[in-house]
Amino acid sequence: MRSLATTSLILHGQQLGPRGIKSLCAALTNNFTVCELEISEDEIDIRTMTHICDMLEANTFLTQLDFSDNRMGRLPCKLLLETLLTKEEEGISVISLSLSGNDLTDKDGDIFEKYLQETRHLQDLDLSYNGFRSEAGQILGKSCAINSSIKTLSMRWNQLNYKGGMSFISGVESSSSITFLDLAWNGLGEEGMRNLGKMLKNNSVLEELDISANRINMKSMLSFMGCVKKNQTLRNLHIGDNIMSSSDVDVLLADLLSVKGELALKNLSLGRQTINLSSVAKIDQLLDDLDVMVVHGPVYGMKEKTDAEMLACLNPVTVLLEFGRLLNMTVEELFVYIDADGGGTLDRDELREGLHEFHIPIPERSLDILIRKMDSDGDGEIALSDLQTANTDEDQRRIKEKMMAKGMTVSNPETERIRCRKILRRLLAEDEKMKAAEKEKTDATKSSSNMVLEATHGSGNESKKSEDKEN
Repeated sequence: MRSLATTSLILHGQQLGPRGIKSLCAALTNNFTVCELEISEDEIDIRTMTHICDMLEANTFLTQLDFSDNRMGRLPCKLLLETLLTKEEEGISVISLSLSGNDLTDKDGDIFEKYLQETRHLQDLDLSYNGFRSEAGQILGKSCAINSSIKTLSMRWNQLNYKGGMSFISGVESSSSITFLDLAWNGLGEEGMRNLGKMLKNNSVLEELDISANRINMKSMLSFMGCVKKNQTLRNLHIGDNIMSSSDVDVLLADLLSVKGELALKNLSLGRQTINLSSVAKIDQLLDDLDVMVVHGPVYGMKEKTDAEMLACLNPVTVLLEFGRLLNMTVEELFVYIDADGGGTLDRDELREGLHEFHIPIPERSLDILIRKMDSDGDGEIALSDLQTANTDEDQRRIKEKMMAKGMTVSNPETERIRCRKILRRLLAEDEKMKAAEKEKTDATKSSSNMVLEATHGSGNESKKSEDKEN
């Protein structure tokens, strides 16, 4: 273990127990390569956390920690936070921390106060699936207002409700760093939405917000969307599993189409929300007019789509990058593969042909979106740096998806990336079958031609032998 070469050590549900974790910590004390450690679903108690903290005090390389679903409660978490703050004072920083699903209650918010207000390096914090309410919401919100380093924060599936949500949102409103906020499954309701709308009016850094499953009715949602339309930074919004009918969604989409000029919002997720057939045209128009992609559930009255049709509805940037991953290509290898003429940029024809070679359909409209989203200098072509930037953005999205999916045993939503991979796998499998059938046909044709040649050659030899005998 001391010489382990990997940078990530993921121990999910391994049930190491106190003795196993103690042995692990002894080995990690002098490890110089592992920077990401996950010990989840292991029920860590205060004694076990003592071993972990002793290791953390000696190890200077671990920067990403995931202790989710360990039912730790107050004391182990408090000891961990105190240790991390001491490390930071010594110049050693953790940038990512998950304490999701650890039976923390409304009375435990105070253990985060000092750490959140004083840390200058923590960027990703996951406190989902705990029991924070009004008291903890007030403390955490106040601390987030002071903190200037956290970029990604998940409070999914707590019990903030109206009072806790109001206090927490008021604090986040003043945050100068949080760009991703997950408040799904918190029962915010009508009053919570008013506060969220006020936050959006005054916040100029938030880029992604998840308010799925918050008992939001159509009246509150329309009022909130009015604030979304005016906000200049929010690009991604998740509003699925709220109190909206398919007809409500149609009204919501029409309201978005009324925007004149630019709209910061670029991705709207309705989750599994079923929509009417009439909404499809509005979704297409949103993409054409305002560059807004809408993710939704089934469509009433529409026949089941083929894989090609479903793929055309997904973000083409995600399609391109997942295509490369399924072929086990790095971003650089994917770029070189598609760059048929070696010119150092990818044009429409190269993108189309690169995917078509594997029978992956990409409509002209998807090519338009792909180039529009990735072309940084407006020359109509994609440079390697554009593809690398898009890949970095996708990596950040995967981290957020993982954070949002922690412990999702009830709804277990399927993300766009997962849907994309499933469709691409099916299409690539069909491509292999087609190529295998073509090869088999070609081989059969060659074999048949060889047999004809051999038969012709044999017949010629027999004729020559007959002629020789006659002579």
